[in-house]
This record gives sequence, structure tokens and C-alpha cells, in this order.
Amino acid sequence: MTRLVALAGVAWLGCSSAAAAAPGAKDPCALRLREYDAVRAAAPGRCAADRDCACYSDIRMDNEMHVSDKASAARLQRLADAYRKRGCPTACVQVVPVKCRPACRAGTCKGP
Repeated sequence: MTRLVALAGVAWLGCSSAAAAAPGAKDPCALRLREYDAVRAAAPGRCAADRDCACYSDIRMDNEMHVSDKASAARLQRLADAYRKRGCPTACVQVVPVKCRPACRAGTCKGP
């Protein structure tokens, strides 16, 4: 039993905030989520070489990384950083952060 409790405690290391109830429509966190989702949906993710791609943090889950074209990834990262700075809810999905390695494959940014 002690071992199980210790392992459960380790699983939450690296999380920035606990998950909370879904925010309302006028909530600044909800507005940031909608903006992030719109930018992510519109992100072209196109590339000619690996250097055209970059990593960005998932807005809802700590330690989760995604890859897109550099301009979109920079905008998405700014939104995710502002979301966390405001203290908006996130969920921890893994103990150790994934090392992101963006790559251009057949004209599309892939990773991590």
C-alpha cells in the first residue's frame, strides 16, 4: 500500500495546475482555449525542411508537445504560456516531459 501511494505521488510531478471544471463562455480561460483551437485548426503545418518546423506545448495537458510550422508553433506557444500564466486548468499526462524533435516529412511537420 505504501508503494502504491508513493507511485501515485510521483505521477503528478511536473504538473503546473490541477484540472478544474470547464470554464464558462466569458471566462478568460475559455476565450484563450477557443483562440488556441482556432489557430491550431488553421495552422498549415507545411514545410520544406526540418528547420521549418517547431514544437509547442499543448494548452490543456502539461508535458504534452505538438509540432507545426514555425510561425504557427510560436503563436500557439504564446497562447499556451499565457493560459498557464493566468492559472487556467491543465491536466498532467505523463511524469517525464517528452523531448520534442520536429521533422519535415513529405512536406508536413511531424513530431515529437
